[in-house]
Amino acid sequence: MKPDLLNHFQSQHKSVEERIASGKALRKKFPRIEQGEYKPSSKRTDPVAVLEEQAKTRIQDLVPIRYARMLTSPFAFLRGGAAIMAADLAAGRKTTGINVQACGDMHVANFGVFASAERNLVFGINDFYVRQLRDMKGGVEFDPAKVKIENLPQYTSLCAWSLAHAHARSGDAAIIAGYAGNSDELDEAMYRFGIAYADQTEKDYKALVAAAKKGRIKVAGE
Repeated sequence: MKPDLLNHFQSQHKSVEERIASGKALRKKFPRIEQGEYKPSSKRTDPVAVLEEQAKTRIQDLVPIRYARMLTSPFAFLRGGAAIMAADLAAGRKTTGINVQACGDMHVANFGVFASAERNLVFGINDFYVRQLRDMKGGVEFDPAKVKIENLPQYTSLCAWSLAHAHARSGDAAIIAGYAGNSDELDEAMYRFGIAYADQTEKDYKALVAAAKKGRIKVAGE
């Protein structure tokens, strides 16, 4: 066993109260309000170049189809360009140091009800990218004729609860709780970051549109 792992098991673990205090202390290192800031790095890689680099390892006949789907809207671009956002997040100037298990593609359409191995109905993330639970999974159809839009806030709150519950198991829940606290400061910061990055996504989407028009990338159907 590696020495660092051995020390981890032999050392005395901090109490919940001590870990909550550690989380609160991190607010001085990285104030929650600063989580809402987004400014692209001066050395930011051309987003189209990121996609082109990925394309080198993809099935070449499918690459034009990928571009065609990403060009349908900025949202489709965001879903297909996860590597771009990952690079932007990695280029952040500082971090809390709290490790959590990240899960991509977190939008409200990717939550739903599915059957567990015990045949129980479970609400949670339904986009696993592995074996699908055929005929046992259902999501929500966001059709105004079928769904009451005024109920959307309650549905998104349920999605947030499900995601938070999953993340609470992926890191040190006490430290995360200590850092997040009970105020709306972190919530507001995440909202501001989302707005700022949505603007960046619009710009990146336009860059892909321009690349398609110039013939830099090959798009299916053209």
